[in-house]
Amino acid sequence: MTTPPNHGSIDVEHWISFLTDPDSDSREKRDRTMEAWLPAIREAAERVASRFGPRWKQELVDEAPLIIWERRASFDPDRGTFQAFCSVVLYHAFLDIVEKSARAEAAAAQCAKELGRLKGTPADWENELQKHQERRRRTREILDRVACRPDGSRDVHLYAVFLMRLRQGMTVLVSRDPDAALPPAFSLARFIEDSCLVWRSWEQAERFKADWPSLLEIWNELRPLVDQPPHRVEAPELCRRVMDLANGRRPLSPSCWNRWANRAKGCARSKISPEDWDELFAPLLPDSSRSCKREETEEGERQ
Repeated sequence: MTTPPNHGSIDVEHWISFLTDPDSDSREKRDRTMEAWLPAIREAAERVASRFGPRWKQELVDEAPLIIWERRASFDPDRGTFQAFCSVVLYHAFLDIVEKSARAEAAAAQCAKELGRLKGTPADWENELQKHQERRRRTREILDRVACRPDGSRDVHLYAVFLMRLRQGMTVLVSRDPDAALPPAFSLARFIEDSCLVWRSWEQAERFKADWPSLLEIWNELRPLVDQPPHRVEAPELCRRVMDLANGRRPLSPSCWNRWANRAKGCARSKISPEDWDELFAPLLPDSSRSCKREETEEGERQ
């Protein structure tokens, strides 16, 4: 019998048994397997990320484990080593991330330029873009620090609620600004998702509860609403879209959503400095409850 080729740090027998195991998606087995794969993934990620420059290295390396996890079924031990597989997959995935970010920055520059022109302010959009990028960077760093998952499968995933509530707040903030007339071809949804609050890959897959639609599924349902005047996502409409995705099996009322959102806000606020909260999050999540009461009243009138 010939000796099997060296496939890096991954045992081929273990790999095959994992992929054919019906319980391979269980959290316990997933965590154990990923822990065994991490050294090889990180080594490949750091090597590939170095090709994109120091600006991108940490973000790309952080994304690598989830990228490999999502492509795990494509690995064929007979075609090469695990690290070679990681290098190829990560290179193309990293290229997509960098190109998408470049497009987002270009869109942010164009938006700042357009809004500056529409409001009659000086066209110093490069300075505005730098401020926007700094706010986005700081917001992302804070979210990475406070990110968490629920302790039990039946618990409400408050961090997922917080992420969706932030994007909802962005639409409401824009719609309340009478001077924020948007160019006809401008997509506010794309600007939010690419330039204001970029979700990590794992965040997009998170859910309010274990068997509910994912954040990405919900946001995709909301995108047309965000892009059409008045560019606003209120609680009743958000709840309706969630229930549509769940075929009515997961009831969600505006009052329930507002309770979840307030809990999520309180949880996040307790982990964020007052200065950062007031500057980056408070404009999207005001303390006044008048908006929540108005949404509930409007929903009651429609029923």
